[in-house]
Amino acid sequence: FVQRIFNQLWTENGAVIPFYFEFDENKMWYPNLAIKYYRAFASQYISFITRNSKLIKHPLSLEKIR
Repeated sequence: FVQRIFNQLWTENGAVIPFYFEFDENKMWYPNLAIKYYRAFASQYISFITRNSKLIKHPLSLEKIR
């Protein structure tokens, strides 16, 4: 259901920029979580702006985001 809403918002290319992040159920060190979250957010934002859907499933590295 959430995937469908994300896809619809991404395809509409409207004023709302969709973002999806799934939290794992296992323990994670907070700095690693922050990096994973930032990479997902930045990659999905860049994906939406550039209309490159490949970045949704394969987040950019920190170096490439920079």
